[in-house]
Amino acid sequence: TSTVTPPRTLCVGPLSEEESALVALEQMGPEAVFDEACRERALEIAREAKGVPIFVEELARYRDALDLGQGISLERFICWRVDTLPPEARALLEVVAVAGYPLPQAVAWEAADVATQGWPSIAVLCIKHLARTHGRDPGDLIECYHDRVREAVAASLDAERWRACHLALALSLEQAGDADPERLLTHYLEANEKDRAMGYALTAADNASASLAFDRAADLYGRCLELLPEDAPNRNEVLTKRASSLINAGRGPEAAEVYLEAADRVPPDQAWQLKGQAAQALLANGHLERGKALLKEVLHTMGI
Repeated sequence: TSTVTPPRTLCVGPLSEEESALVALEQMGPEAVFDEACRERALEIAREAKGVPIFVEELARYRDALDLGQGISLERFICWRVDTLPPEARALLEVVAVAGYPLPQAVAWEAADVATQGWPSIAVLCIKHLARTHGRDPGDLIECYHDRVREAVAASLDAERWRACHLALALSLEQAGDADPERLLTHYLEANEKDRAMGYALTAADNASASLAFDRAADLYGRCLELLPEDAPNRNEVLTKRASSLINAGRGPEAAEVYLEAADRVPPDQAWQLKGQAAQALLANGHLERGKALLKEVLHTMGI
């Protein structure tokens, strides 16, 4: 009976500068090693690629297509590559870069409006080492080939295109269903769709609180308050939820300030309860003088 050797996982680190320079010289041709200018250019490529072999090879292979008078720049090389892409592939890459995380291919196609051109566009991006996928199923993920590709593509977009990509991503994720509320919050905020973002901020905060991630919940409730109008009828509800999350996160003095803000928004016969919770938060965290003064005010209001 034959035995199957179990797979092994190897961690491959970045190339050293010397190793990168040797790879670059090999790409330049057999005579490059004897040329002082080529050796200097190989070292420049090695430093710019920062140990990533594919970047070393690409910069060395296409060095003549770049404006060498400005020096070797991976970002400029990536932008040059993007400029040569077909429109559908470029739109898809921009959406993936703006997302900043692996996307289901069907979601990326929908957001880039290239649903009928999805596979050819993905093939182009993979061949040019601008993106990579985890399979051929529409539910499989697509992402930028490397963080430096993502950063270069995202930085090249103007404000209008940036907002358009975020809005398209949000709508596509909504249509797909089961999207992470925090991701939808981010996309709608970047698209300047604050009304839509607010609902997802509240959902994300409630989810974080339910999963006992109280620090995260408090911060998300804070985002809700930034988006809510001052006269919103549910503003006090969000304030008290944030204060409760701050208490559970061990941030009592911050919670006291939120309780007091909520107390200022309600009639005196309701405010004493919120002030009492603020006093308790202060006393429990060692702020004795202020806590006692606030508690005295509450007792006076109650006629005690």
